[in-house]
Amino acid sequence: LDWQINDDFSLKNIVNYRELEFLNWADLDLSTLNRVNVAIPFDDEQVSNELQLTYQGEKFNGMAGLYYYKETFDGSTDVWIGGTTLFQLVGNSETEALSPFWNATYDFTDKLTLRAGGRLNSEERSIENSSGIGVQVPSAIATDDRRFNEYTGEYGVDYSISDDVMTYYTYSQGYRSGAALVFQTNSPIIDPTTVDNHEIGLKSQFADGRFTANLALFDATVNDLQRTQARLNAA
Repeated sequence: LDWQINDDFSLKNIVNYRELEFLNWADLDLSTLNRVNVAIPFDDEQVSNELQLTYQGEKFNGMAGLYYYKETFDGSTDVWIGGTTLFQLVGNSETEALSPFWNATYDFTDKLTLRAGGRLNSEERSIENSSGIGVQVPSAIATDDRRFNEYTGEYGVDYSISDDVMTYYTYSQGYRSGAALVFQTNSPIIDPTTVDNHEIGLKSQFADGRFTANLALFDATVNDLQRTQARLNAA
């Protein structure tokens, strides 16, 4: 939905819905007998809504918004031998987030522009991982419920040396909330990742835009990096 309220203000609303049903089937023994198999089915459902109010003026431009997100996940890993369940791992998780955000620019002069923006990330995650052997009903092996709150911002300045050359500096923060690890037996919700980034650069265009030259230098510090790693577990 886009609504031009007047010459200065506009309103936008974005709704999104996504549903995924997935099944992965593999033959573990790699033989023609097809006796040992593993099935990984899961269902994932996501819904989000983003509301934006934008102002465009002569020197000042700004935007304020509110973002909502919810996701539910249900999945399992089933190992079969000759049509009989050997064991099963089950994971169920739910995520709900609400994040207000803003962004603004102000032209002090024709050459100097200040930029600022921020976002408050508020998110709650819950997860329950279970396991069962044979026909046994899966029982909980790891549960977790955590809330994350983090404010991230971006602040910068642009200066036009000439009509063709512009230099800038930006300080920005990045954030990725703690992920919920399905089928994990301990610490199923991990800590979030944060990034502090400084960037300085130059952008230029010559020959009526036919020649472009850009230069950037940045330094990023990443804390509590999230990554997936496969390791050999020696007995």
